[in-house]
Amino acid sequence: MKTTAAVIDFGTNKIVTALAESGAFSRCEIRGTGTVPYSGYKDGAWIEPIQLPGQVKQSLAAAELEAKTHIREVFVSVPGEYITVKLADAEVDIMSPDGRISEDDMDAVHDAAAESLGLEKESGVVIHRSPAWFSVDGGKKTMTPIQTARRGKKLRALTSFIIADAAFVHEMQEMFSSMQVRIRGFVTPALGQAILYIPTEERDRTAALIDVGYLNTEFSVVEGDAIVFHKVIPLGGGFIAADIAANLSVSMASAEKLKRQFPLVADELEEPRKYEITEEGERMSFPGTFVARAMAGTMDDLLSGLSEAIKEAGPALGSRAKVYLTGGGLAPMRGAADWLSDQLDYTVREAQAQSSKLSGFQFTSVLGEIDQVFDTIEPRTAQEDSLPGRLVSGMKNLLRKEEQEEETGAEDKPSE
Repeated sequence: MKTTAAVIDFGTNKIVTALAESGAFSRCEIRGTGTVPYSGYKDGAWIEPIQLPGQVKQSLAAAELEAKTHIREVFVSVPGEYITVKLADAEVDIMSPDGRISEDDMDAVHDAAAESLGLEKESGVVIHRSPAWFSVDGGKKTMTPIQTARRGKKLRALTSFIIADAAFVHEMQEMFSSMQVRIRGFVTPALGQAILYIPTEERDRTAALIDVGYLNTEFSVVEGDAIVFHKVIPLGGGFIAADIAANLSVSMASAEKLKRQFPLVADELEEPRKYEITEEGERMSFPGTFVARAMAGTMDDLLSGLSEAIKEAGPALGSRAKVYLTGGGLAPMRGAADWLSDQLDYTVREAQAQSSKLSGFQFTSVLGEIDQVFDTIEPRTAQEDSLPGRLVSGMKNLLRKEEQEEETGAEDKPSE
């Protein structure tokens, strides 16, 4: 039986709904998508809250039309401005008399970490619980303590908890309930992208993800299956385009075109040239030095913000860690990854979405979220609460009573 799931992603300038279905030759296939531009959010608030429900409905409707089905349940992404990451290092006694490690031991060490943080008193909703590493009797760090032959007396772990803002959760509940769409859970774009696009061996040594959107930038450090540092920088690609528009007296659309033409790392063999746009039927050209000067302020501020985030991450990000760049705000610019490599003194690589229906840097978040969801609802779902690294949805606790009341044994059927 095929599994289907819908995810709705709130970016900084667009809402994307994607309906995916488990495939015969791949983990899942995108059946329908709906992308709707909107004003986004800033400083933890929607810029145009009155418009939001209508725009969400448009996004859902477009995905339904393409997939030829109705969407009755969704997983909702929680933007970076609405999450908090908390870490705890905890240790428990291994329960088995012969010292073998069980899933119950791994679950117990996560519970001990949650207790040490007092998460039962947390006003927000814990939507992810993920291990950065495990250690047996102070030995080598590992992500698979059950698979190792070693036995011991103590199991230790560093656990990451991602907490969604309570007000955001309740607002989403009310909005989707009014549309007669049930929320199955919440997901985090940063974690989904990190797990999908950064190789396991690099995450085991710690790596970083820079997601430059239109209005903000998220900097995340990931270790194992966990985010161990997260910061939102209030600058994005829209600010770069706005600088160009203001300084060169062109429209935002033209500024965006100039931004994407301009190479951040100059090719020594390329002759200096002018960059052209057409605005209101008039062709305009600008020397490269003009474009560079026009956007220099925001580029410098963004670089400063990233450098400060790296300092704040401290030991969490090793000096040889790999860094991945994604998002539609900076990555599409020519030479962006190489420019950041030079400026930050880290090897920066591109992370770009590859899908028949969603491709490009601007869609990595929604594809990461889909991967996250399928990691949760595939056949291993029955064990998810005891397996580390699986999504622990706070919404499941909030909606458990509702699910029990509504459970009839029948699934929603698509309309004829």
